[in-house]
Amino acid sequence: MVNIKSMIKIIKYNARILFGVNTIVAALFVGAMPFVFSLNNIEYSQIAKIAELYLPIIGIILLSYITSIERNNLIEEFSYTKKFRFNYIFLIRFFINTMLISFLLAVLFLYAKYQGGIFPFHKVFIGCLVTTIYLGFLALTAYNLTKNLSVGYMIAFSYYFFEFSTKGKYTKELYLFSLLKDSFSEKIYLAIGGIILLIVNVILIKYHGENL
Repeated sequence: MVNIKSMIKIIKYNARILFGVNTIVAALFVGAMPFVFSLNNIEYSQIAKIAELYLPIIGIILLSYITSIERNNLIEEFSYTKKFRFNYIFLIRFFINTMLISFLLAVLFLYAKYQGGIFPFHKVFIGCLVTTIYLGFLALTAYNLTKNLSVGYMIAFSYYFFEFSTKGKYTKELYLFSLLKDSFSEKIYLAIGGIILLIVNVILIKYHGENL
């Protein structure tokens, strides 16, 4: 059993090693939105485009690599995480970066509201968050299957561009960009899909993942 003190220690440790280039790139990407797009008095149709077509990319950036750290870092970090079951480490890292994603998105949308934005905050925020995590999980699942981060990026971006070009013609209820059609029901199915992918990744890590 892992006691509370050890759990707090491992959460702090993983928060530290997760912080790096990916975190900085994601923060800069979100931070650039007010400079690229005018958020003053922004209406739903405009914020939906930002929420669906641009911001979900940070899910790929922040979730795809969370099980690859031991392959890229020093033996010291491998030895430290060896004390804990790696599926627990995975869930901790997922929680940390999901909280970061939520924070970045919330700050941007709240800023847009502060600038006079006319849109339903919770609908846009939750819809964007679901899409962001779902895309990130696609990249992560591909990595855990292949142990190749480039494949993870390729799969996620291929799906992204497929959805962009077909506009949900084939994916129907799993259409990534449903907010563009002012529809939220697809996000429920994406959330269910995300939960399934989370379970799949836990299983992959437990039986076929890093030998920690």
